[in-house]
Order: sequence, then C-alpha cells, then structure tokens
Amino acid sequence: MAPPGGKINRPRTELKKKLFKRRRVLSRDRRRKRLVVGAVIDEGLTTKHHLKKRASSARANITLSGKKRRKLLQQIRLAQKEKAAMEGKSGAQRFHKKKSGFYLSFIFFFFFFFGSIFRSRGPNPGPCAS
Repeated sequence: MAPPGGKINRPRTELKKKLFKRRRVLSRDRRRKRLVVGAVIDEGLTTKHHLKKRASSARANITLSGKKRRKLLQQIRLAQKEKAAMEGKSGAQRFHKKKSGFYLSFIFFFFFFFGSIFRSRGPNPGPCAS
C-alpha cells in the first residue's frame, strides 16, 4: 500500500510542474499588486542610501534631514559652478573650432546646391541623339 502523499521517488509530471509554476507566478504578482510603497520626499535628491533602504523596506517613508538636504543641494550647486567655469575656459577655443566648422559646412552646401553654375557645360546630347 502506498503512502498517502503518493509515490516517493516518482518525478513530477509536466502538468504538475506547470501548475506549481502558475501558482508561484500568480502569488508573486498578487504580492506585487498589494505592496504598499512609502512616500519619497525631495525626489530630486535621491542617494544610494535611499535605494538601499527602498530595497530592504519598500513601505518605509524616505525623508532627508535638513542638514543632508542642504549639503546635497550645495554639492549640486558647486558641481554646476565648476562645470560652468570649465566651459568658460575652453569656450574661446571651442568658438574657433565651431566657427571654422560652420564655414566649411556652408561652403560644402553652397557648392552642392549651386555648383552647377561653376561646372563647365559642354555639349550634352540628349538620349535621342544618335
């Protein structure tokens, strides 16, 4: 007589595997739908610590203290100021490159569109000429 759970060493059938997978996938989707996500205050100032906290506990509210918020805003301001200063230094060099590139492209398009004026026009027999 077989035990009440079925045969011990018999592998699962394909149908049973699919049913187990279906149940697992549906329950995972249900968990995702019912998940409560906490509020994020100061969304533009998200740090790696926020991401870590969100991964460990999605329901936790993510807030910044006033000190951290000011420090992050100051870091962003200083980075933008440095970038603007770098742009200002190399701006004169870039201007010459852009200017010469502009003139070259202008000359190319001028000859492309109006080049027929400068080409020599010899006798051009049409397709009907013998």
